[in-house]
Amino acid sequence: FPTSFNRSKTMFTFRVLNDFLLDNLECGTLAINYYSKLWQMTSGMFLHLVPNQYQELMRITCYHIFFIIPLLKIPHLHCLHSQYFH
Repeated sequence: FPTSFNRSKTMFTFRVLNDFLLDNLECGTLAINYYSKLWQMTSGMFLHLVPNQYQELMRITCYHIFFIIPLLKIPHLHCLHSQYFH
């Protein structure tokens, strides 16, 4: 993780990650373009004040794809699906 409970630095919610995955799947949106959209939505007027967290988005997206999504296929962990994907 790019963040920890003791030192929160960068956080992306599961909603953001799911939105990115859906945009990527349906529209072919590249990660850099999606991050640019997030950047604009965060602070459209003061972009120079928003830190560049593109690498962190890529890191957590890879973690989400390779570790979290396969867990959802395990039957007794199906409750995770309703917790994170609504």
